[in-house]
Amino acid sequence: MENNLKGKLKEIANFVIQNNLSLKDIMNEMEKTLIETALKKTKFNKVKAAKLLKLHRNTIRLKIKKLGINDEETIEIE
Repeated sequence: MENNLKGKLKEIANFVIQNNLSLKDIMNEMEKTLIETALKKTKFNKVKAAKLLKLHRNTIRLKIKKLGINDEETIEIE
């Protein structure tokens, strides 16, 4: 997994650099995507989503608020 993850991160890094994106914006988008994915997998159970991401339940609640993740209707379900 480590090699695969590193390869994916290098792809993202190249994309960020080629498109002149800011690190702050990319980190926020990555965090939002990870939390939304965890919420989908847990049927929007915040405690279970926090466990998947190895976060404290209060931390995920704060991040959900900070990133503007409101509820199931705002997350695209694939």
